Amino acid sequence: MKSEVFSSPSGSVSQRLIKGTFITFFGFMFLKAIRFILVPLYTRYLTPEDYGILGIFLPVIELLTMISTLGLGASVIFFLFEYRGDEEKYKKTLSTIFITNLIFSLIIVFAFYLFSPYFYKLFFKVPIEKGNNFILLVILIVVLYIPQQVILNLLQAREKRLQIAIIHIGSFMLLFLLLLYQLIIKKSGAYGQIFATFQQNILLFFPYLAYLIYIIGKKFVFSFKIFKETISYSLPLLPHSLSLWILNLSDRLILSKYSGLTETGYYTFAYTCGMAMYAFVTGMQAVWGPVFFDVKKNRKDASLILGAQASHWTLFLGLIAGTGIFFTPEIIKIIAGKKYWIAISYIAPVILGYFFLGIYTFPGLILQQMRKNGLVSICTIIAGSLNVISNLIFVPKYGAIACAWVTAGSFFFLAFLYYYFGMKLNPINFIWKEWILGILIPFVFFPLSFLEFKYKVIVFILFIFLSFKFGVYNLWKKIKEKLL
Repeated sequence: MKSEVFSSPSGSVSQRLIKGTFITFFGFMFLKAIRFILVPLYTRYLTPEDYGILGIFLPVIELLTMISTLGLGASVIFFLFEYRGDEEKYKKTLSTIFITNLIFSLIIVFAFYLFSPYFYKLFFKVPIEKGNNFILLVILIVVLYIPQQVILNLLQAREKRLQIAIIHIGSFMLLFLLLLYQLIIKKSGAYGQIFATFQQNILLFFPYLAYLIYIIGKKFVFSFKIFKETISYSLPLLPHSLSLWILNLSDRLILSKYSGLTETGYYTFAYTCGMAMYAFVTGMQAVWGPVFFDVKKNRKDASLILGAQASHWTLFLGLIAGTGIFFTPEIIKIIAGKKYWIAISYIAPVILGYFFLGIYTFPGLILQQMRKNGLVSICTIIAGSLNVISNLIFVPKYGAIACAWVTAGSFFFLAFLYYYFGMKLNPINFIWKEWILGILIPFVFFPLSFLEFKYKVIVFILFIFLSFKFGVYNLWKKIKEKLL
């Protein structure tokens, strides 16, 4: 591995955050724009039942990938800064993490295969076509993804946002071509999408493995000492990741059990439509981790810098969430067929959930930087348990709308816990006026989203005028001064 891997990225904190977030965001938005263009294709070639099947199997793939990697992606990022200057030790760290992930992924998918009959009985009221083939494809996708996961974690730690964006776009374009063949030519529905994902992963497996060998060297080494060090940091975060999965995805599994695949399909479609918010949130989170650890470790004024940046980003997230909620009905009526309009009422709480997912990033990183990963997991387990219990209570009676609002409320509760403990243990100096305004905007825009479109236009123009006159212009001047 070249020594520049350990060098600090150039630019101010503001430059790194803004540049990194927007490169990641526009990369995601390019992909989501294509997916929005594909919505008419999906709604034509995928039935609501197909969406329901995907709403179950795609979260399962994510869950198995998460468990098999043991949360060690966090160690790839964290220990880059801990081992800066010791190139050989970091090579051994990457090698150890890859071998560990590969072994555990094989164990986990084997266990999933053994318990797959119980999985079917739990989540499907009736047998689905090619059920055993679905299971086999899920297993192969999880194992084949391991080299890609390690490389992407490394690029994230090095703040190589443009490279990551190019990789994501290239990967999706490959998947897009495979999907066109499976959906249009073979007309294979949900199974075709899962099979296309398998084809994508097997085609990318060898290039990623070759690049990992190039970085580490031809000889892979497993160090038990490094394994203990990395696992002691990452493993306490695994319950956090699992609870996040529960918060974000288990609602669809519960919904499928009580309401069937059709309503689960509508709800999954609503999540697809909320992806623009998710794109911005994940772009911000991917950038904030490495920058936060670097600033906390090397800057005496870290609390002031990070507090100001967190306040700015909370306001931006609020603006994006509020705008998305405000215009959701009009957007969905343009891009989707009438049979999917029922999902409009689910999208606002989905966006709110992603908003809270974004703002908990700041105090969550405080706890991770202090190695309070056990506390991070406890907070997420509490919120995840609340989510499951609430869904089990309300979903049988109210269906998908209950899923949407319960999940949004659970993310709000999680953000509250993180802020309470993060600010208590190691506070950063927020600009509270900006932070509070960012929190309020989505809640103000939600009731206004029920207005007729002509009144919405008037309200939005007025909002933009007041924002630039009293707030956004001054905020932009501050950011511009820091950039220059």
